[in-house]
Amino acid sequence: MEFIYSGAPYIKAQQESWFYIGLRNIYRDFYGKSIQTQTVPPEGFLKYADPKRLLEMRDSGIDIPYDETVKIQRKFREGPIAVKITVDEYKLTWDFGPRRDKPYTLLRSNVSGLYYNKSELRASGTYMLPGGREGDSPDEVYVRVFYTADDGGEVITPEFALRIPSSQEIEYASCQ
Repeated sequence: MEFIYSGAPYIKAQQESWFYIGLRNIYRDFYGKSIQTQTVPPEGFLKYADPKRLLEMRDSGIDIPYDETVKIQRKFREGPIAVKITVDEYKLTWDFGPRRDKPYTLLRSNVSGLYYNKSELRASGTYMLPGGREGDSPDEVYVRVFYTADDGGEVITPEFALRIPSSQEIEYASCQ
């Protein structure tokens, strides 16, 4: 009820992210209304949130470890990392580098700057995504890619927006 009716910019989630996505879709499809409230990412994902989103959460009265989270984000590294992601309708292909022998993590969400899900991926691969309903507009999915360096630090990319289905290619490289 708080999520649907409060009008608050953010709430702390009581359920998994898919529950709120479902409520959003039901409200849109059956009532023609949009829910603007966002949920605070679960523990472990908050550190990947966009700094502006963290400020919004804090300023809206949500109790988050803001200073600690910003301190963690300052330790993120920009590279070395290379990303190539291709979307061909519902076929997703990726190639990450420079490490070929260790896993990468793909953070994803349907909300820019807030991540609720992750997948551990090999350096390269292909995945067929499920198709949408006839007449649906393409979904926009926001992703970031990272890996844990040998010293424990995290090397992370900026956010990329993928439209599914589409024909799209993203290439990014940072040598730092």
